[in-house]
Formats: sequence, structure tokens, C-alpha cells
Amino acid sequence: MRRIYRYMSILLAIPQFAAGSGVKAQYEPVSRVLLSSGTNQMDYYHRRATPEILEDATRLEEFKAVEEVNSIYRAISRLGAPALLLASNSIPERLFPYMKNKKSEFTLANEVFGDLITSKHLSVMTLPDEIIDDPKYRYDESRIFPDRWIRDWGPFNIGATFIASDGGRRSLLANPEIARELNATLRNSPFSLIGGAFMKTSDGVCGLSVTDDPGKRAILGVDVLNATELAGPRLEYLQDVVGCRQIIPIEPLPLEPLGHLDLFVKFLSDKKVAIARYSSDQVQVRAVRKIESTECFPPASGSCEQTWTRNYFTNSISGVESQGVEFKGLRDYISNQYPGVDVEFRELWRDLGPYKALNLKNFSDRLARQLRSAGFEVIEIEQPQPVVTLKIEQLQTLEGKIKIEKIHASLTFPTYLNSLLINGTAFVPSYKYWSDPRRDQAAADGYRSAGFKIQLLPSDFIILEGGTIHCVTKELH
Repeated sequence: MRRIYRYMSILLAIPQFAAGSGVKAQYEPVSRVLLSSGTNQMDYYHRRATPEILEDATRLEEFKAVEEVNSIYRAISRLGAPALLLASNSIPERLFPYMKNKKSEFTLANEVFGDLITSKHLSVMTLPDEIIDDPKYRYDESRIFPDRWIRDWGPFNIGATFIASDGGRRSLLANPEIARELNATLRNSPFSLIGGAFMKTSDGVCGLSVTDDPGKRAILGVDVLNATELAGPRLEYLQDVVGCRQIIPIEPLPLEPLGHLDLFVKFLSDKKVAIARYSSDQVQVRAVRKIESTECFPPASGSCEQTWTRNYFTNSISGVESQGVEFKGLRDYISNQYPGVDVEFRELWRDLGPYKALNLKNFSDRLARQLRSAGFEVIEIEQPQPVVTLKIEQLQTLEGKIKIEKIHASLTFPTYLNSLLINGTAFVPSYKYWSDPRRDQAAADGYRSAGFKIQLLPSDFIILEGGTIHCVTKELH
């Protein structure tokens, strides 16, 4: 028997596959959750422990994001499944020259989560220093290994076999150590299968981020496939190893820079799926200001030749200036708010054109039709308005005058679908600044209707980095 699935101009012929084999669905029983501490945890601790740094040069949103991630880890390890936290034991001197009492990620993790370690809700493992410090694996001197986005580079497991499917530096270095720690066999996938761009039901229906739009392909890169890649050896691998008997190619969100479907789709069971519902193209606009000053930092004797930057937020910590702004009128809105200022839209529109509408309502409608035609009951969850961040560069002169020089615009999609389903509990993002309690509770009700208990976890700041609960975790079955 062969199942035929038609997606726009794509025709996929997928042989019938035995249900229950291959990679497990997230809502199936979970034995452990993988977490990764990431460099920001160390940076947060060190800057926070140095008052003059915190006062003059803090990136407050990054620190708030770390606090949110720590809260996410606590909730999941206590209420979901035992967790294994991957942390670095290395302290790169060049990153923190101002710190006297330096502590590694591994040491910090044991301090921050000591109560969870004692109660056996969480354990911490580290990578050998020779792996972390090997110069050939450094792609950016401002970062050390590993990072927190373990959803994308962490392993899938099929029983006691781990599948390393990212193919990048993080996967190649970390996954052998994770497999060794958990007494598992590791197999490297010949094809990239990014965790945020893939999901599966227990009966073998697989969702994959796919687009044939050349502009989007140029932006999104290898995380998102095109239709021609769903053939030949890759298709055989999805069938024979991953366990896909039916593949649903899912178009990414318009203008979302990653293209990952875990921002707007969630399989809740073999028959139910939750999707993002957008009713308009209205966005909320916030401003983050960066001041360049002629002051010296750290203090220096003699003439002042250095400059330093300081980030802060207008109106409130969120910096929200307006809500309900029509996306297609955004350029005019910014021009009226900041007349005569050069606005750089490359980060927001890339190659898709500055006046292109988001068409989010049409996107939600198409997605709902596509998944209903595949046999799912579709639960539509109303989403917060997307957030446009204006990064305002200002110059402070020696006379103390402040002049706005340039504005960069970027786009974020706060979402309730980047959730984690662990042993009957749905860990769902909530938003104080980008949404409201009514919408948070409506999202929770959507998960309750599929039989889940609910834990709402604040995610205002981690989402600004591109993901939240689902992106910073990886479950093992």
C-alpha cells in the first residue's frame, strides 16, 4: 500500500511503514531530558558578580533570558522527567579578564541546581577540557562550547541507539560524550535532521520544514529542505531509520529567520495537532537604545580615547512603544516616530522586499487546511502579535548631546507552540510583556483539551533569541 501526499506542486509517494518504529513522538513516555547550560550562564554570573559591570555595561535582556532558562530547567526536571545538564568545565581567560573569582559552567550548575542534584531530579556532566579548548573547533572567540540550543544539535534516540543528525561542530563533539555518559550506541546520520525543523507522531506521520521559495531558501539555509531533497537516499533514511510512513512538508512562517516549524506547529497526539492562529498582520513595536559615549571604560589615565556602549530600554523593561501597528505600514510608522533617521531594514525583510505583507492570517488558514486534509483534528491557538525590535544607535557628544544615527529593525514571533510535552504535562511559554493573561490561559486551554496538565513558564526574553522551552531541551525515550 502506498500513501500519496500532495503539497502545492510537490507529489510525495511514501510507502506504508510500521507504526511505532523509529524516532518516538514527543508525547510518548520520556525517560530523561537533555539540557545544555551555554556560555550565557557563565557570562551572566560573572557580570552580575561585578557591580561596576552590571551598572555600566549590562545587557539586561540576556540576563533575564538566563533566569528564564534556569526556571524552565527547574520546572521540567521536577515535574517532567529527570534531567541531564551538559556544562563546560573550562574558563576562557580572554572572555572574563575582569573577574577575580572565576567559576566554570560546571561549578555554577552544581551551585545553582544543587537542591535538584541532591534530590536526583537533575545531574550534571561536563565535556573533557581538551575538547572544549581545541582551537580548531572555535568558530567565534566570544563563545565557548556548548550552547543552550540542544534541540537542534542534541541526539534523537531509538531505544539505546542515539542518532546524531545535526552534522555540525556541536553535534560532532558533544553527542559522543552524551552517549558514553548514558551507555548508548551512537550513529551519525548521513543527513541533517534539525530538531526544531522536524516532528513526528507515534504512528509515523512526520512534519518537516520545507520551502521551494528561492528567497526563503537563500535566507534559511540547510535547516529547511526543498521538495527535491525529499527523494532518493534521504527519503529512504526517513522511512527506514526515522520511521516516517507519511511526510507532511510544512512551509515556514513568513519572514521568520530560522524556518523551524516548532514555532507554529505541535503534534499533541496521533490525531490532534495544535497550530498558530494569527488573525491579522498587526505587530507590536519596541525600542532598544544603544548609546556610544566618549567616556572611557575601564577607567584610564590620561586622554580618553576609548568608547563604550550601554543598552537600556524605553518606557519599561520591554520597551514597547506601540501595539497594533500594521506591518505593511511599519516604514511610515518608524519615519514618523524618528524623522530624518536612516533605517536599516535588512535584518527584518532580508531579500523579500520592504513592503511585503506578512499575510499571517492566510498562512494560518493554509496550514489548518493542510493538516485537516492529512486527517488531523486541528486546535488553533491564538498567538501574540509579532514583535518588531528597533535597535536605535545613538551618539553622545562631548557636550552631552545625544543624536540618533541609525535604526536596525528585526522581527520576533512570541509563540505558545514552542512547548515541551513530557509524560502528560505540557510546559508552555507565557508572556508578561508580549501577551496578556487571557491569551496565556486560552493557549493553556488548547493543551488541556488534548488531555495535558499545564505548566506556564515565563519566556519573554529567551524568545527574543529565537526560541524558548522546546528549543532549549531534548527528550529521550
